[in-house]
Amino acid sequence: MHCKHVLSVLNAHSTLMCRYAEVESNCRRVVWIYQQLGTPTNSKPVTVASTMQALALVLLGRASEAEMIANSCLEAAKQLPGPAAERSSFMASCYNCLGEVLREMGRLAEAEAAAREGLALRTKVSRQLLNLQQVSMQAVNAQTDCKHIFLRS
Repeated sequence: MHCKHVLSVLNAHSTLMCRYAEVESNCRRVVWIYQQLGTPTNSKPVTVASTMQALALVLLGRASEAEMIANSCLEAAKQLPGPAAERSSFMASCYNCLGEVLREMGRLAEAEAAAREGLALRTKVSRQLLNLQQVSMQAVNAQTDCKHIFLRS
């Protein structure tokens, strides 16, 4: 009985490892396609695909390769065009990815620092979105007040 359980766990692990390899390969292919199309490396699709590739590499036990990709993703995310909140969100994901890579490599102090940076950015983005939501609600309330005043006139 015990032997069957061990074999089933090993088979499940083997299947997962094949899937991680598939994910890594597909993400690498996506990045290559975007590069062939002339898409800048600091574009959102390339950054997302590269981050996923780095995480798959970690799960495959190839953390040193993942570290290079995670650092490149972070630098690209810092250069993303568009709203600051969106850029910060991408940067937070990259910091979290880098933290996972560094944790896997046993570089715990660096991993913690990266994870804390990602958390700080997520907190900042959440506050910005909450403020935006509050401002939007105030605008809706002001419009409603104006309608009531207009209707009474």
